[in-house]
Amino acid sequence: MEEILEEQIPKCPNCATEINGNPEFCVQCGFPVNGTEREQSKFYAEQAMTRSKVKEAPKQIRQARNTLFIVGALQLAFGLVLYFMNDDVAELLAGGIIFLIFLGLGFWSQSKPQVAILLGLLVYLSLIILSAIIDPSTLARGVIVKVVIIIFLGKGLNSARELKKQQQ
Repeated sequence: MEEILEEQIPKCPNCATEINGNPEFCVQCGFPVNGTEREQSKFYAEQAMTRSKVKEAPKQIRQARNTLFIVGALQLAFGLVLYFMNDDVAELLAGGIIFLIFLGLGFWSQSKPQVAILLGLLVYLSLIILSAIIDPSTLARGVIVKVVIIIFLGKGLNSARELKKQQQ
């Protein structure tokens, strides 16, 4: 019985890809094969952080989507209130159009979250700027709500970006 002794081909400790030669990093996963223990620990920590971000991403994207729906509903509600207070159809029409924009972005965020949330954030910021140009006192009104909306949309946008990066 003849036993064949094969050379042990080194493998990456992280992804088990065969390592040819003496590379500094694994070509498959980027693990610092010949790095110090500190560099390897840093790699594992970064991987854990990325996994955590990817795990949280759907929740934050869902929160951003809900924020788009809420902003749209608030715009419609304010349009209705201003219509009944001032008997101005333009206020109602503007509120309705903005509502439809945010409603569409909310539904679109189910298939293209990064683009839809980015556009929602840009539209929202544009509305704030336009409102401030028309009446500067509106900038200070509801500042906490505005900041919360921007934070939710920003977190959702960041999560959508991370999720897309991981899927590529």
